[in-house]
Amino acid sequence: MGEVIKAKVLVLHGYNDPIVPMKDLFAFQKKMEENGTDWQTQVFSNTYHAFATPGSNDPTSGILYN
Repeated sequence: MGEVIKAKVLVLHGYNDPIVPMKDLFAFQKKMEENGTDWQTQVFSNTYHAFATPGSNDPTSGILYN
């Protein structure tokens, strides 16, 4: 069993994120579930890595504010 997380976890994820692909997100969710963590994920369409960080603008690496 991994680290115990007592806080509720909210993950905001860009569907087109090449840095953390969906398969990695699914593995993370599985680990959270196995550890008994209270978690939720919101996946945003047409978004990349750092979509919520103003000024992020490197589309060649998949980092793009939206």
